[in-house]
Amino acid sequence: MWISRSSLLNCACALALLPGAGRSGNINFTTVDYPGSIETWVYDANDSGTIVGTQFTGSGYQGFSRDRSGTLSPIVYPGASFTYPFGINDAGEVSGTFFFPPGQNGQGFVEIGGALTAFEVPGATYTDAYGISNAGAIVGDYGDSHASPPSAFMRSAGGAFTTFAYPGAPSTQAAGVNDNGVVVGVYGTTGNDCNGFIWNSADATFSSLTFPGASCTFPFAINDSGAIAGWYFLPSDVFQSHPQGFVCQTVTTCETVEFPGTDYTRIYGLNDDGVLAGTYLNPSGLHGFIAAPNVPEPESFFLISGGIASLCCLRRLGRSGRLKRPADSPASPGCPPAGADL
Repeated sequence: MWISRSSLLNCACALALLPGAGRSGNINFTTVDYPGSIETWVYDANDSGTIVGTQFTGSGYQGFSRDRSGTLSPIVYPGASFTYPFGINDAGEVSGTFFFPPGQNGQGFVEIGGALTAFEVPGATYTDAYGISNAGAIVGDYGDSHASPPSAFMRSAGGAFTTFAYPGAPSTQAAGVNDNGVVVGVYGTTGNDCNGFIWNSADATFSSLTFPGASCTFPFAINDSGAIAGWYFLPSDVFQSHPQGFVCQTVTTCETVEFPGTDYTRIYGLNDDGVLAGTYLNPSGLHGFIAAPNVPEPESFFLISGGIASLCCLRRLGRSGRLKRPADSPASPGCPPAGADL
């Protein structure tokens, strides 16, 4: 299966975080909309309460971060039309992927101290970077052409690359990594089907993760306790246009997590306190969200009132193949154009 890079991707004014968006089971959801944007994605939240995401205003997809004091900062690779900051660690280091005008290949980047540095897997035509650990390890996928299946990589803070692939699989994509060096991602099987994987970098061993009853399972994040989050598709969802979020506390203890009232939920981030970061689609468009476990006084909750941002302690709740849509199939609702290719 090819799962579109565009299906994965996805601040001059204050960020509007709408409280009281709803609850699902034991989880409180808070909508995150970037004012003036047409679409908003939230990809990750670190233990200090800083979130990263991407917003679309009609002229390109550009990244942003927001710290717990409410300060917004753009994350835009110089000259790029598309910048997707997918991960942030507790030191505020950011990992992601950028593209120059449509048609050009993606490159990974890391932002440290406000300076963005591009990187590529040696010999690769494209490099897509996603999650980052507190040690500065970055994971993602790469390939020698956009027509060929991808393989996975891990890049150390010093810039050394380790590449790997799920045994016998036509394609492998790594998406999340925790501080123990455990990586999650997806590998292709047959047709449009895919399974999740867990890879322990210490001994290079794999295990598989499949949400019960799903035809495609995409784990995107793992926290230091080993909890895993992502999304899955059911066999009845032939066009894979209705992702459903999930969280697994163990490989055999998984549950569906959906934004209330929608049939489109992708979970990209999971921090060590169980706070989820993701995106949902409703009739008004694509919106980001933060979701925290229900407690009497949720520490992970944003409120902005009267244009003044206040943060109530957001803490870190912690592509088979490159998820790629066939060129002749319709784009998933609300996803960046295929040219954006994240």
